[in-house]
Amino acid sequence: MRERTVPQAIRMFFLGRLDAFASTDSAVYKWENASNNKLRFLDERLYANDVAYYFAKTDEGKALEMR
Repeated sequence: MRERTVPQAIRMFFLGRLDAFASTDSAVYKWENASNNKLRFLDERLYANDVAYYFAKTDEGKALEMR
């Protein structure tokens, strides 16, 4: 599931629809400051070079992969 904004992902998290989500530190800090809540960061950090996109093994997936 891909949420479009950090607040949407956080809402889904608190509703129990997500176990975890990835976001930038600054977006989470902004939400924490605005809501006076805290989220737990994982010990292992994700970086842009660790992100992967998966494409279906279909003609449409191959077209997306080539973009």
